[in-house]
Amino acid sequence: MAVPGNRAEFQLDSADPAQALLARGIAARKSCVWPHGARECGTLAAMLTGAHVLIMSSNATADAAFLRDVLGLPHVDAGEGFLIFGLPPSEVAMHEADEAGKGKHELYLIADDIHRFVDKMTAKAVACDPVAERGWGSVSAIALPSGIKLGVYESHHDRPVAKKKAARALRETARAVRKATKKAKRVAKKAAKKR
Repeated sequence: MAVPGNRAEFQLDSADPAQALLARGIAARKSCVWPHGARECGTLAAMLTGAHVLIMSSNATADAAFLRDVLGLPHVDAGEGFLIFGLPPSEVAMHEADEAGKGKHELYLIADDIHRFVDKMTAKAVACDPVAERGWGSVSAIALPSGIKLGVYESHHDRPVAKKKAARALRETARAVRKATKKAKRVAKKAAKKR
C-alpha cells in the first residue's frame, strides 16, 4: 500500500499490523491541526507525531491484559506477546514542582463522562476511587491488577487540537490495528495447523 509522506511515498505491507499502524499514523499526521499552521518540513511541531507512555509494573502481563480486555484499548503485538496500546488524542500540561523542587509526571486517561466511566468500571468489578472535583476537572482513579493507580478525569477546560479530523484518524487507526491483528492471528493459526 502506498502512503503519502512529507516528501516521498512509503511502500508498506498492510498484512503486517505494525506497518498498518504506521501507515495510519502517517495519514493521521497529515490530517492533524498544527499550531500557527506549522506543517512545513523541519518544524519541530510537524515532526512530533504522538507520545509513547511507559508504565513500569510489577505485573506487566496482568496490567496489559487489563488494558486489552477491560478498557478495550486497540493494540498491536510488537513481538513475543509484548502489546503496545493505542491511546486517544492526548494533551500535556506543565505544572510547578513541589517545594522540594523535584519534578515528576503523572498519567491520566480522559473520559467524556467520569461518572459513567466509574459506573462501567464498577460493573466490571474494577475498583475506582471516589470522584473528586478539582478546578481543572472531575478526577478518579482505577486500580490495575498490579496495584498501580491509573488516573482518569473529565476535563472542565477546553481540549486542545482534538478536532474531528484527528479523532477520525484515531478511529481509523484503531480499526486498522484491530483488522491487522485479527488477520495476523488467522495467519499464525493456519501456520500452526500446518506444523
